[in-house]
Amino acid sequence: MKRNLIKKAAVCMAAVMCMGSFGPTGITGVSVYADTDEISEDVIGQYVTQGYENPEYGFKIQLPDNFVLEPRQTLVQFNDQDVIEQSNSDSAYSYARTQAALGTPVQVFTAYTDTTTSSLAVQLQTPGIGNDHWDKESVVAESTAKTYEDSLKEVLGEDVEITDFETSVDSAEFAGKEHYMGMYKCLVNGTPYYGTEIYLVSDDDQYLLTVGMFSLDPDELTGMFDYFATM
Repeated sequence: MKRNLIKKAAVCMAAVMCMGSFGPTGITGVSVYADTDEISEDVIGQYVTQGYENPEYGFKIQLPDNFVLEPRQTLVQFNDQDVIEQSNSDSAYSYARTQAALGTPVQVFTAYTDTTTSSLAVQLQTPGIGNDHWDKESVVAESTAKTYEDSLKEVLGEDVEITDFETSVDSAEFAGKEHYMGMYKCLVNGTPYYGTEIYLVSDDDQYLLTVGMFSLDPDELTGMFDYFATM
């Protein structure tokens, strides 16, 4: 159960955002076409050895050797490519652009510890149909935090007992700028579970990048902040 919980954490982050896209007028629905120009590779970011770089948002991730990188989804699967080659392929970028244009959250980076006690994911989303920009990060954080518990229940299923759920919203420096983040902790079938999601709205308000960190150990989650640096 513990292994499945962490493996599903990245999925849960996508589910949280799917439950409500927060544009200029609040909740705007899901899986809808967005009127956006082609998304650049700098906005999506690229995989590097044991990490990820995002020139648009000005940060990079460098993970220790105990993290395993998961490849991005692609339009066409090539079995002879390694994780970095597949994730940086034209097919992977095309898939990300297609999903983002639909208003669907798309995972642009995912990694897990080899013990599956912690995971990290980066997700990109556009505002959705009828909206031309994202709301302030504070509004995104406050609104999304209200969906954490329901999203986790939806992902893990009815047979899982979630108790003692607590959420909070705060701001802190990340990638050289002040950003808002949502935090939660709970018990899943009696097992402590912790999550932090940082919301980065692009300077032109066209894109929302969500950085999510999840762990069974609060100290391990706190330590994951050290893996980030400005570019």
